[in-house]
Amino acid sequence: MIAAGFYEHFDHVPLDRWHWPNFTPREFRCGIGEDMPRADEGVDSVLIVPDALERLQRARSNWRRPFRITSAFRSAAYNKRIGGAAESLHLFGMAFDIRCVKEDQATLVSILRDAGFTGIGRYPYRGFVHADIGPAREWTESR
Repeated sequence: MIAAGFYEHFDHVPLDRWHWPNFTPREFRCGIGEDMPRADEGVDSVLIVPDALERLQRARSNWRRPFRITSAFRSAAYNKRIGGAAESLHLFGMAFDIRCVKEDQATLVSILRDAGFTGIGRYPYRGFVHADIGPAREWTESR
């Protein structure tokens, strides 16, 4: 299995040691959302944390349909520009935002919990669920 590590470009991740069949390194790169990072913000860089990816793969296998990751690793510069939390676990490769319609969020949250995610945020009005492996907590976006 691949060791935890930072890669300047997602193409540099060794695929012969990639153990998450439903995902590719490209899906976890800095700047997968709609507000793309600039060149000086680490566009296409990726931080691989196997423990987080193991949990994500377990959740994906139990969900039985594709995940659309809308945010994974973020560089500090990109995170600051988009207004991310200063200590966001996205900075450490330990958080993912997954597109999910409001009606499916309760089911997805249950699957993420069962897969070992400990930080879970529901964003029903923006259409995604946040999952991380940080301290145990849950929250829901309000209007």
